[in-house]
Amino acid sequence: DGHRIGTPEILYRKLDMKQAEKFRKKFSGEQPDFGRFKIQVGKILEVNNHPDAGHLYHLSVDLGEDKPRSVVAGLVKHYSADELAGRRVLVLANLKEVDLKGVVSQGMVLVCEKRNKMELLDGTSFETGQIVEVSDQRVDHGDITIDVFKGAPLRVVDGSLIFDDQPCTIGGTPVTTSVLRNGKVR
Repeated sequence: DGHRIGTPEILYRKLDMKQAEKFRKKFSGEQPDFGRFKIQVGKILEVNNHPDAGHLYHLSVDLGEDKPRSVVAGLVKHYSADELAGRRVLVLANLKEVDLKGVVSQGMVLVCEKRNKMELLDGTSFETGQIVEVSDQRVDHGDITIDVFKGAPLRVVDGSLIFDDQPCTIGGTPVTTSVLRNGKVR
């Protein structure tokens, strides 16, 4: 009797599927933790061919520690020894030490890969030994296996290194690629 109904308004917005998936991951109890991965800037001091595997290099990499690390990398098909020597790259530094065909590897040089193209994750604009960070992650840099690393949601999206939808930075500066705009990190 004489009462006017006001204009209806939406009280709750419909949840889109991308946002729903993000919440599902966040609250499932199995959220990946970037703090498990110690990714550091390293300078390649020396490059040698692996004595028993033609597709591998044996690198000496300075991570700002007391002595350089021995790292075995499968980069022969993509980079010459001269292209690698003296270059700053990102290295997974807390990978469990492993013997690869008679040479001990104490880390892994990280690359972005897409459709048989490969690009080193470049650390040129950073200092040797600096650590890659993601906001709001607790740090536990104990040794990890390659299988744990393979399960990490680490990828390059639109030229930026991303961990589970969060940008990876070094000292507040985003880690970027110059050639490959999207791809898996391995």
